[in-house]
Amino acid sequence: WSSDVCSSDLQRDQRQPHEAVKGDVAAKRKATKKPQATDERRFASYGAAVTDFSLSADGRFLATIGGERECRVWNLKTGETTARFTGHGGAIHAIAISPNGDQVISSAETLMLWNAATGESIGELSTNRRPVRAVRFHQDSQRAATVGAGAIEIWDIGARKQTHTISGAHPMCGALALTDDGQTLVA
Repeated sequence: WSSDVCSSDLQRDQRQPHEAVKGDVAAKRKATKKPQATDERRFASYGAAVTDFSLSADGRFLATIGGERECRVWNLKTGETTARFTGHGGAIHAIAISPNGDQVISSAETLMLWNAATGESIGELSTNRRPVRAVRFHQDSQRAATVGAGAIEIWDIGARKQTHTISGAHPMCGALALTDDGQTLVA
């Protein structure tokens, strides 16, 4: 496992497979070529594995967690760290950057909400589901979902409170996916 944070812009061959000339092996090979990295950047290492990350909706920023018990936001164009968040007392399990890029949620024994630009703590979300193993923002950036200790929790970020609990998730579940319309949540 690498402890580096990397970024690549991927580019596909623009021709469709049916455009390859019959009998032209090189054209067929090129037409079905897999994406290739065109601009790779390797950022400063944490010194330990990056254990979770979240990409901003506009693709400009990457929020990461690693072995230093801190969260970072990286500018993907420059490779610079734009914000660092510290304040969790133990290992950090999950991170998510809001679609509007303004906030970050990180989870350890507590759920912390951060200003993505400054790294300042905005507040804490109180949960009894410890540890929270995954977190995802809704597209509106005002709601989020978490999973931990056998339950999914839905949060109103502005009010800093839990609005729904869905029981029955596996206690070790560590992944969440949410459709863009917010109608389907998978854990």
